[in-house]
Amino acid sequence: MNWLQRFMMGRYGVDGLSVGIVVLGMILTLTNSFVGWLPLLLLSYVCFGVVLFRMLSRNIEARRKENAAAAKFFRPMLERGKLWMRMWRDRKTHRYFSCPNCKQHVRVPKGKGKIRIVCPRCRKEFTRKS
Repeated sequence: MNWLQRFMMGRYGVDGLSVGIVVLGMILTLTNSFVGWLPLLLLSYVCFGVVLFRMLSRNIEARRKENAAAAKFFRPMLERGKLWMRMWRDRKTHRYFSCPNCKQHVRVPKGKGKIRIVCPRCRKEFTRKS
């Protein structure tokens, strides 16, 4: 195992973007097993090749920039997904409202009738039925 550690020394390794590309490649491979379309299989091989290139690259700064750009691009989608998961988890006990001023999401308890809500971000007051 010592030879592998020496080989990988100074190389970039795995990051979040690489994991995402591997997952995409696996989805494409699985889809191709049902569809049987050659370009789909080739695209999955390209995904795996890109991941190998990124893992074995010695240009660490360029790979970090790529990963940061991908994280910046996908962050709003991930945050929206987390919000939807929280809303689903709390669907029986709480309601979520958007502030009309700053669009901040505010969680309030269900079944309290008409309530006055104060946005924690901009302090705007609005009334909604919970």
